Amino acid sequence: QVLTIFLSEEYHLSDRQAGLVYGVYGALVSVYGMILGSCVDRLGVRASLIVGFAISLVSRFLLAVADARWLLYANLFLALPVAGAMGIPVMVVAVRRFTEEQNRGFAMGIFYCMMNIGALLCGPMIDFLTLSTGNHDDAGQAQPHAHVVDAHP
Repeated sequence: QVLTIFLSEEYHLSDRQAGLVYGVYGALVSVYGMILGSCVDRLGVRASLIVGFAISLVSRFLLAVADARWLLYANLFLALPVAGAMGIPVMVVAVRRFTEEQNRGFAMGIFYCMMNIGALLCGPMIDFLTLSTGNHDDAGQAQPHAHVVDAHP
């Protein structure tokens, strides 16, 4: 998982700490999904996806430039899980809501096929970006940016 590597390299968390943070983040996506379910129903699919995308965009940008742990944890435990809860689960609702019974299985198959293609391509894409940006050593290993101010464990 790229996030655990990021936490270890940029914020100097141990593998155990990074794994715990990642686990809590993942669990919070489910918790916020249950909490926000009624909000998604009130907002509707389109508005929920727009709000989720906006929160994700801002939060991921802040995650990339943050130099303080409190901002990292605010993003990972508040903003990003909310954005995640208003992302893929809402897309599943959209596929279900905007298809008819006879083509719903096909539509869900296409949706999950696209999700798997995205998952398949993300690793090579990360490698390509790491190598093309010069953010690696001679052996091709990614190098941390070391921009974190309060990186003490």
